[in-house]
Amino acid sequence: MSQENVEVVRRMFDAFTNRGDLQTSAELLDDNIVFDTRGMEWEDEDFVRVYFGPEGVRDFWRAWLPVWSDMRVDVHWIRGVGDRVLVWLHQRQVGRVSGLPVEFFLAWDIQFRDRKIVRVAFFRNEREALEAVGLSEQDAQIDS
Repeated sequence: MSQENVEVVRRMFDAFTNRGDLQTSAELLDDNIVFDTRGMEWEDEDFVRVYFGPEGVRDFWRAWLPVWSDMRVDVHWIRGVGDRVLVWLHQRQVGRVSGLPVEFFLAWDIQFRDRKIVRVAFFRNEREALEAVGLSEQDAQIDS
């Protein structure tokens, strides 16, 4: 199941980063999904909280996306571990109002149950993200 989940996540990121398609992701969400953005460690508390259900996830994206322009996401690696998929990416974007560029690295920890995403959590530290799913930094060097 792990490899199947990895391929689902690859398609999800491809749909979003190449076509701006959020609908593909929405179809994968469990009715009781927990979308925990606290690990993003943003100063703006409006974004840093736990969202519940598909509507909560939509609320996050409705608030987040309009703030930015010229968003680019480069996936560095993806690892499947049991029912979880860990993604380490580099994100760049420009503040729509300020015009200031922002870039950061971020891990998505995506948990599946019955082919649906039931939980997403974020990490700004690669080592902490790997440890959360029981991997080491050496595991991040192996292509999947």
